[in-house]
Amino acid sequence: MRTMTMRTTTARAALVGVLALGVGATSACGTTMRDLPIPGTGVSGDTIEVKAQFDEALNLAIGAPVKVNGVDMGKVKDVTVDDFIAEATLTLKSDAELHEGAHARLRYTTPLGELFVDVTNPATGNLLGDNATLELKDTETAPTVEDALAQASLLINGGGLEQLQTVTEELNTALNGNEGDYRTLLDRASVFLTQANSTSQSIDAVLTSLNSLSKTLNSRKDTINRAVREIAPAAKVLREKTPQFTELLAEVEKFTGAANETVTATRSQLLTLLKEIEPVLAEFAKNNGTFDTSLQRIIKASSAADNIIATDYLNIKLELHLDGIDAGGLVQGTLGGILKLLGLDPNAAGIGGLLDNLGLGNLLGGRTTTTKPATSGKPKPSGTSSGSGGSHTGSDPLGLNALLSGLLGGGR
Repeated sequence: MRTMTMRTTTARAALVGVLALGVGATSACGTTMRDLPIPGTGVSGDTIEVKAQFDEALNLAIGAPVKVNGVDMGKVKDVTVDDFIAEATLTLKSDAELHEGAHARLRYTTPLGELFVDVTNPATGNLLGDNATLELKDTETAPTVEDALAQASLLINGGGLEQLQTVTEELNTALNGNEGDYRTLLDRASVFLTQANSTSQSIDAVLTSLNSLSKTLNSRKDTINRAVREIAPAAKVLREKTPQFTELLAEVEKFTGAANETVTATRSQLLTLLKEIEPVLAEFAKNNGTFDTSLQRIIKASSAADNIIATDYLNIKLELHLDGIDAGGLVQGTLGGILKLLGLDPNAAGIGGLLDNLGLGNLLGGRTTTTKPATSGKPKPSGTSSGSGGSHTGSDPLGLNALLSGLLGGGR
C-alpha cells in the first residue's frame, strides 16, 4: 500500500514538471492564451472575406454572426481600428453573393442581446469579390440600449412632460363648460373636410394649372426679366411725376363735379331738346331712301343751269301770285323745257306734282300739296290748295304756301 502511494506521488510530480516545462517553453516563445483560436468562429465551405467600416463598432465581438437579408451567412473574423474608424473583417459564404450597393448595419438581437452584423443585399448589381470593402457611406450603427435610456432620462427629467401637463390643464380649463361649442366646431370641421375631400379633383386641377403656369413663367423668365428691366425707367418717371398726376386727378375731380352740377341743372332742358329733335330725326330716317334721288336731280338742275346761263351769275326777279295760279300752265309753259332737261314730267298737276317729281313731296313732314283746276272753272280761294295730301290752310307754317312765300320774298 505504501509502495502504491509513493508511485502516485511520483507520477503527479512528473506531470507537474512536464506542465511547467511546457509553460516555460511557451513563455519563452511569447505565445499566450489570446493567440489560441476561439471555438465557433469559423465558417464551413467556400468563403470570401469582406471588410466593413463603421464610425462606431460598439462592443462587436469576434465570432458575432453576420446575416444577409435575415439569413446567417458568416461570422466576424476580426475587428481593427485605423484612424478612429473601426474595420470589421467578415467571413461570408460564397453563396451570399453580395452585390454593389449592399448596406451593413450593427444591430442587437434583443434589447439586452448580442450584437450582430445585418447586411441588406440588393437583388441586382455587380458581385462583390474577395477583400471587397463596404465604406462608411454603406454602413451604420443602430441605437443602443444606453442611447435609448439616455434619451428617456432626458425626456423625463429635463424634457417637456411638465409642459405637456400644463397644456393638458389649460385645455381642460378651456373646454370646461364649452363642450357643445367645441363639438359643433368639430362637426363643422368634419363637414369642411368632407367637402374638401369631394372636391379633391378640382383642387388637383387647380394645382395642375398652377404647375403649368409656373412652367410657362419659368420658360419665359428671360422675357419677364427684360420687361422688368425695361419698365424701370417708366416707373421712375411715374414716381417723379406723382405730384403732377395727383394735381391732374384733383382738377379732373373738380371738372367732374362741375359737369355733374351742369347736367343736373339743365336736365329738364336737355330732355325737352331731345324730345323736340326726335320727330325731326324720325322724319329724316323715314325719307332716307329719297335723299339720293333728290341730290341726283339737283345735280342735273345745276348742269342745266350752267348750259343756260352763259355767265357766272344771273339777275332774275320772280313774282309769284299764289291766288288762283295755274301751276299746270307755269310748268308746261315757262318751266317745261327745264323739266324736260331734268327728265321730269312737265304735265304733272300743279306745284305739288312738281315737288313730287323733284322727290321733295315728303320733305315737309309728309305734307304733299298739289293744285288741281277747280271743277266750276273758278280759281280756288287764296292760300288754299287741294290734292292727294288733303287741304291745308295758309296759316300752316309747314305748308307749301308758307314755304314759297318765304323763299320768294313774301309774294302774294
